[in-house]
Amino acid sequence: MTNAYVTTGHQIRKRPGLTRVATLETGTTGLRSALGVLNTFYSTGTITHANSLFAARKVPHPSSSQAIEEVHYADVFNGYIYCSIEFANGDVKHFYLDDPGVWLASTVYSANAFRRPTVQNGFKYEVTAGGGGSSGGSEPAWPTVVGVTVVDNALTWTCRAYNITDVNCPNSKSLIKQKQSIIAIDGENVDYSATSDVKDWTTANDAGFLATGLQQAGATDAIAVAEYQDQLVVFFKDGIQVWFFDPTPTNIALTQRIFNIGTRYRRAHHQLAGDLVFLADSGFRSLTISSQFENMREEDIGSPIDDLVVPYITDNISPISVYYPRLGQFWSIIGAVAFVYTFSKISKVTAWSYYEFPFTIDDAATLNGELYLRSGDAVYRVNDSIYTDDGNTITVSVRLPFLTAKEEGVLKQFYGVDTVCEGTAEIKFLYDPNDETKETDFVQMLGDTYPKGLMPMEMTCEKISPYIRHAANEEFSLSRLSLYYHSLGVL
Repeated sequence: MTNAYVTTGHQIRKRPGLTRVATLETGTTGLRSALGVLNTFYSTGTITHANSLFAARKVPHPSSSQAIEEVHYADVFNGYIYCSIEFANGDVKHFYLDDPGVWLASTVYSANAFRRPTVQNGFKYEVTAGGGGSSGGSEPAWPTVVGVTVVDNALTWTCRAYNITDVNCPNSKSLIKQKQSIIAIDGENVDYSATSDVKDWTTANDAGFLATGLQQAGATDAIAVAEYQDQLVVFFKDGIQVWFFDPTPTNIALTQRIFNIGTRYRRAHHQLAGDLVFLADSGFRSLTISSQFENMREEDIGSPIDDLVVPYITDNISPISVYYPRLGQFWSIIGAVAFVYTFSKISKVTAWSYYEFPFTIDDAATLNGELYLRSGDAVYRVNDSIYTDDGNTITVSVRLPFLTAKEEGVLKQFYGVDTVCEGTAEIKFLYDPNDETKETDFVQMLGDTYPKGLMPMEMTCEKISPYIRHAANEEFSLSRLSLYYHSLGVL
């Protein structure tokens, strides 16, 4: 299926369209859900989003005027955003955007106290001289270069950035929040912050690291970290480790190693119904199956579409995997396409789809059960009540395999088709699996034909493959397709 999915009612339905919810003010990067809004990030100047669904977070480079290249991570920790930001010069820095409190006039401040301006400017300020003295009656002109000072009556304030200054912070691209700590890859190790203090990566018997590389038989540099059934997962290019992580370091333990399968992508994994789906070099795989058999299995979750996925697997892609709760779907977005897995244990639906978009998707986030996609400065909501992508046609195609009606090698005379469908669609038939250029012309499908009589068709072949296409600005669903034939005998 292209641009269609299987519903819990076992219908084939056109995928949701995209509604543009905002064209963002120029200069921001990223799209992350936190603190009840969709957050974007920028490093210089002042940007305010007119749409209250969005919040622009200023995160300046701590030592130079660098634009933000990519937002690798952003999540809430103890009420404030912790993020990993890559700048245009290649620097990757971790930031904790907490609030030290606003500056007040005629107030006594102790040494090393921090405050921010009444109008936030992306920096905070530390009392570096005159501690115990009082601030002035009017707010000083705050410098916006890290390390520069300003005199405020008896106090001297020094400009500071919000980046983590602990030298043991790995400042890496892949990290996760788990059990009151931030956990981040660090080459052959995985580091973790002190409990409830993400600025502290040093305190003994609290902060520390896991020597994950020593446990590897192949590649030793960690690629990504994730969570699986309350455990910590560390991905390598050709291996996976599962750890029990605990705020008490002596309780931390390696529980499982999986060989010969891993991932090379930081954001190509996501939880789905208690499992963890990830993109390996062989295609999409699940951690549950991989951990049971400790290797790659042909019957794993993504194996039916390996031939479609493998051509996309290169070093030049940056997949973004998200969960769309409204439809119970795992999405892995690669540029302008998405591989989508629809899963329902109750309805026994496990089906892959392939979605095509008219533009490249740069980032994705879910907020209040809705899925939002960012392309450039445009942000779209995935909307199952519209049938275009911001006015661009969505073309649905559904191709069934060659069918034999469980009569292999028997010549059949097909004479009619019954359908139950909604929307304007057309159908054709392929009839030679050895030459797929042999096909009928498209004919229009007639909606619900069961009470009306068959759609006539005349074709004699052993196997037949229906191909359905829909491209109108309307809902489309296919609930049933029946082919009628006479057996003409063994070939």
